[in-house]
Amino acid sequence: MTIEAKRVRTKRRKRFVNSDNKRKRGKWEVLFAAVVLSLAVTPSELTAEGRMSLMMLILAIYCWLFTALPPAMVALGALLLLVLTRAVPQELLFESLSSDVIWLMLGTFMIGACMQKTGLAKRMSFALTTKARSTFLLLFVVTIITQVLTLFIPSTSGRASVLLPLYRDLSKQADNERFTKALALLIPTVILLATNATLIGASSHLIANDYLPTLGHERISFVQWLIWGMPFAFLASMCACLMIGWLFLDKRARQLNFHNENQMSEPMTSAEKRTVLVIVAMMGLWLTEATHGVHIATVTIIGAFTLLMPKIGVIKWKEGVEAVSWNLLLYVGAAIALGEALMQTGAAEWAVQLLLEGAERYLSHSESLTIFFLIAICMSAHLYIPSHTTRAVILVPPLLALALAKGFNPQALLFMKMVALNYCLTFPISSKALLIFFEEKPSFKANDLFRLSCLLALVYFGLIVIFFNTYWRWTGLSL
Repeated sequence: MTIEAKRVRTKRRKRFVNSDNKRKRGKWEVLFAAVVLSLAVTPSELTAEGRMSLMMLILAIYCWLFTALPPAMVALGALLLLVLTRAVPQELLFESLSSDVIWLMLGTFMIGACMQKTGLAKRMSFALTTKARSTFLLLFVVTIITQVLTLFIPSTSGRASVLLPLYRDLSKQADNERFTKALALLIPTVILLATNATLIGASSHLIANDYLPTLGHERISFVQWLIWGMPFAFLASMCACLMIGWLFLDKRARQLNFHNENQMSEPMTSAEKRTVLVIVAMMGLWLTEATHGVHIATVTIIGAFTLLMPKIGVIKWKEGVEAVSWNLLLYVGAAIALGEALMQTGAAEWAVQLLLEGAERYLSHSESLTIFFLIAICMSAHLYIPSHTTRAVILVPPLLALALAKGFNPQALLFMKMVALNYCLTFPISSKALLIFFEEKPSFKANDLFRLSCLLALVYFGLIVIFFNTYWRWTGLSL
């Protein structure tokens, strides 16, 4: 085939792909328009403010997935419309940047810059690439390390902040767009899936577990959660690793060779040692938050401030400030405020109640139907309740009351509900860990995450069903 013929063939293929993408986008446009219109004209118990909040969220989701508009502009624009239409008070706009998540991410970026500047991140990535001589093996090693961190760092944001400098250096070494996208998706995905491994994997686990004594039942112990959660978290993370490699790595990206004969053999510098010391101290404070009461975001800011101080620190203050992605902070603040608007207007509670009322008639028919509907409700909750903790607060009481009314085991129902709630991968605003990696340049796009989530959700759902009918039932977890 001549060069000219190849060019013509390539142009035809691109034209076909573009037209196919336009048709797919057109279908989504119709779907989103139908949902928005139904919310606007259908009378219901939902208030006008609640309908407005849901419509703004749906429009924002469409813009994030199918337009080139900056995500921060979309989130802020949706929030401003809610304020101007008086669906939410103006104070929500002003308070959007005062969240603990904003301060946590601010400290995360500064600490990442310290690890990058001192060479600590490069040392960590060299240690990894020594063990992994192929792309897939490297992704598996990163998956294992991320899961191990779950046992020592109870916060998803904390795990993300520790792994962010490693991601930056590995993506720089690879110098491959496909690999960078896969790695940017893999790390936060495994951070979230590995949350299932332990009781302290997320604060929402502790909140939900505390509801059991109010109903006259014992809490799920740390060891029992570990027995039920660890194998599931490991298998789910490995499935995610394989799926990400299959979806996003091309032939060239799969054949990258990370083995470097010139590994770093020099001893650690004093700046590296000080950085390690501060990070270890931060991890210790994160683990003992219940004892001293200092919030994880406060600990992170203290660590960042220490590393930026004159003489004691490792980089200059100006360098630390320049390392912060202010665009991402604005996006996160506005997105959190959108989620808060759903709560304040009652839209989130209305959506949950609607789902529960629709599923309740089927819950007493059989154990299989009960599991099916409860998993579906909990896995979809992140679409309209962005906060993980809020999802637990809203869903746990009615589901536990339902368990008692139907004669189900509250412990089993609570555990499976939390496993299903831990799936929050569809949009960048679904998790703090996703947001931290989303704004990295280069990284993944919102439609990449949406594509992964649509397929991984089916695998995750299937794993819950399989574990319920095999391993969990064998270890004493049954309805």
